Amino acid sequence: MQEKKYYDKINNRLVYIKKEATDNFWDEHWEKYKSKDFFKKEYANKTIVNFTKKYLPIGSKILEGGCGLGDKVYALDKIGYDAIGLDYAERTVELVKENWPHLNIVLGDIFHLPFKDNTLDGYWSLGVIEHFYDGYDDIVSEMKRVIRKDGYLFLTFPAMSPLRKLKSLFGLYANFDGNKKDFYQFALDPTMIVKNYESNGFKLEEKKFIAGYKGLKDEVSFLNPFLIYLNKKQNIFTKIIGKFIQVFVSWFSGHSVLLVLKNRKI
Repeated sequence: MQEKKYYDKINNRLVYIKKEATDNFWDEHWEKYKSKDFFKKEYANKTIVNFTKKYLPIGSKILEGGCGLGDKVYALDKIGYDAIGLDYAERTVELVKENWPHLNIVLGDIFHLPFKDNTLDGYWSLGVIEHFYDGYDDIVSEMKRVIRKDGYLFLTFPAMSPLRKLKSLFGLYANFDGNKKDFYQFALDPTMIVKNYESNGFKLEEKKFIAGYKGLKDEVSFLNPFLIYLNKKQNIFTKIIGKFIQVFVSWFSGHSVLLVLKNRKI
């Protein structure tokens, strides 16, 4: 099914209609990467590693809730963090355990985490909260419960970037009619998300738009041939242009936003 986007003016967000993101959806999504060669690759995941090292010392206990194939868990584990991955897609969890048995990967539910209170130093949530049409308040409650006082939540989600806000202002999206059949995800308003988390006892430490390349590709269709060319032609010129887009354009076109939030434990 081709993805469609609609603008929800009341909540200042985009609604993506494609296919509901169930556990079976994710199992099917990751199934194409079942080859062991995929798991033998060295994943850089520089953003995840660098932000974690900035806020938490090596050896800290960190959860990735909704870990998929576990490459971020792998990257954190490799440099010395006590990294745990959790996912509710059963076949995917089995696949990771089969290929990386040394990783601490568990089958579980982010709405009911199998951890005691105040036991985590950090929690990575990468593109998760946007998939729940009825909201993520119970996810926030669990995050707050398991993260210790002054621990950190690293949260990413598709966002209403300045580019998307500009497009919505000029009426370039069809209006959302409330039909949530085949709902896939939202692109959420970062300001509203920050207010929600701060009302639940978190404090914003840092905010950064990321994935500017994808944001441009998704929202400015006439640039697609050029962007596809850059992606395919890996030479010094295309690498420089790609780096420029990621560093200097992401603030405007970033597909996602990364929030770093401290748990104040009020």
